[in-house]
Amino acid sequence: FAIPTRADLLMRPVTFVRREAELVTFRWVTGWSERRGSTWARARGNHYGVAISRLNWIYFSGVNRRQTGEPSLISVQWAPISEPVLRGKAMLLTETGPAFVSVIMRQDMSNIPPRHAIRMAHVVRLDDPGVDQLVVSLARDGLD
Repeated sequence: FAIPTRADLLMRPVTFVRREAELVTFRWVTGWSERRGSTWARARGNHYGVAISRLNWIYFSGVNRRQTGEPSLISVQWAPISEPVLRGKAMLLTETGPAFVSVIMRQDMSNIPPRHAIRMAHVVRLDDPGVDQLVVSLARDGLD
């Protein structure tokens, strides 16, 4: 997802989705750190919740089990392109209050082990060669 006020950066979270009978649950792992002068600011998110599909939208609603217990609210729909990509909006709690940011979600097809995927959950630069080029293109073109 986009980082408020930083168009050159993206947060690369990892989302695990599981179907349990009639319920679809998710775990959304985020990681973030930055240097602020001589100190480091660090935040980790471990969000759990349910996913609901209604009227061509998928809603992820949960809560962060770490730190402040802030809510997770994400709404996405399939992008009108040939690749299977979800895009939409997420609400983040920032130091100045709620912020709505653009979201791009793409399924990993390389079967990365879960622990390795969680280590990949952090802020990345758009020009990082490890970032999916379709995601970079969508982020640069804008999501709205």
